[in-house]
Amino acid sequence: MAAAGMPGAAIASVCRHVVGSELRRPGVLAQRWQALTGLLDPRAAARVVSSGAVGATLLQRRPAAIQASVAALGAALGLGRPDLAALLAAQPNLLAVPAGEVAGRLAALEALLPSLGRAEVAGKLVARSSHWLKLRPATLAAKLRHLAALLGVQPRSPQLAKCVCRWPKCIESSSATLAGGPGRLAGVLGLPAEQARDVARATPSLLAYTEGGLQDLRRRLGLLDAMAARSPGWQAAWQVQAPAGRVRTAMYATERLERLAFLLQSRLDGRLALSTAVQMTAARFDARFPAFAGWAALREVAHAAPAWRAAFDGLAGRELLHACHLAAQQGGCMGRVEQLQAAGLWHACDRIELLGLLSASDEAWAAQLGALTQAQQQLDGG
Repeated sequence: MAAAGMPGAAIASVCRHVVGSELRRPGVLAQRWQALTGLLDPRAAARVVSSGAVGATLLQRRPAAIQASVAALGAALGLGRPDLAALLAAQPNLLAVPAGEVAGRLAALEALLPSLGRAEVAGKLVARSSHWLKLRPATLAAKLRHLAALLGVQPRSPQLAKCVCRWPKCIESSSATLAGGPGRLAGVLGLPAEQARDVARATPSLLAYTEGGLQDLRRRLGLLDAMAARSPGWQAAWQVQAPAGRVRTAMYATERLERLAFLLQSRLDGRLALSTAVQMTAARFDARFPAFAGWAALREVAHAAPAWRAAFDGLAGRELLHACHLAAQQGGCMGRVEQLQAAGLWHACDRIELLGLLSASDEAWAAQLGALTQAQQQLDGG
């Protein structure tokens, strides 16, 4: 089974999902593949066919039927060929929707969420989950009514539309999974019922969190509370922030909490709100605080030995920023740490000051390493 220009992954998918098909007849697969790439483009067609059973078996349909599906989706969603190709590459299961039902299902969806325009429905919902068109209108309406009840909003309301746009994949979750969400939120996070609904409206994906996931979120909230308590400015703002905002901040990766430790130790916490520091993109944060990269490198070195850890913890303000600059210049000095380890001199690190390790020139460091090695050899010989 082969077709000119058809990627190996696409061929493998067809072989895996299509058995006893006319595609195995000479020339048929090539004809269908050529038709599909003509409707989309080779890259999008490859992603569709490689996506799984629906994409692979798509080539069992005659070109006219595939063309009808593609044309129906393009017309209903108002998308030209490039945008439609990108959409189908991301959501190939949309091609499983019967061509004759696409327009009706889209109209039903728009009636259920009347505050959204067609462009928003296409870009914010259908582009994120094919279920928005795959589900029959009656099923879709039932799921949205259930979600509205859980969130404490009215069906067909703008509030419901905002929630589903924040979490388009809500439509893929079972009603049973979502049903326990508000109770889990209230119980694990210790929130009154109405505050738990506020949190769920702001971040609807929390409805699908397991109890273990919520426990982890609670732990991160505790870490943020502790960080805020170390800065008067942070604490005042953090205490008055709504639970929904605090939870949203806690949902960011735990690694971002390192930014807060840096700002506190360098005494720069007054320059940025806690939530902003956590939510800011890495590029923006690094541009605003170039010493952060050096701080991370310095901390990595300092954690290599107890004596250095104590020295690192004692640095603050301008002295810390100077050390961060040195660490950045030396690329973190982990190379020097590795040299100590390789030479069997790790026990000697307590005789090397952390700032000395950072500030020594390559020549001075080589001399110091040589002296330590010679002293160790004398001890070993004695």
